[in-house]
Amino acid sequence: MSIADEINSRIFKMIDERGITGYRIMKDLHIPQGTISQARHNKASFTVSQLIQISEYLNVSLDWLLTGKTPETNSEKRITELTKENAELKSKIKKVDNTIAVYDKIKDIVYKAK
Repeated sequence: MSIADEINSRIFKMIDERGITGYRIMKDLHIPQGTISQARHNKASFTVSQLIQISEYLNVSLDWLLTGKTPETNSEKRITELTKENAELKSKIKKVDNTIAVYDKIKDIVYKAK
């Protein structure tokens, strides 16, 4: 199955699940009926501008239409990245805190020696 076929499959799965007709898509998005029919049978593919319109109409991300990956997948990846960055920052802060504690001890020793 080609990428265009996979995109068409995702689009028509959403359309069918929502009970939207090809005629409704044609009327609402001004996409020719022939294009819709041919795309349904994988004999044509939608243009980029049509894909943008369809993603907005179906309220799905363009990412999802093109790749099948949900926004949650990207969000989960970002959360993992931020968690790792957070752990690294905590480690650096702890090192700075330890350095400050050592500095304060040295400072106390120097002032007591005077």
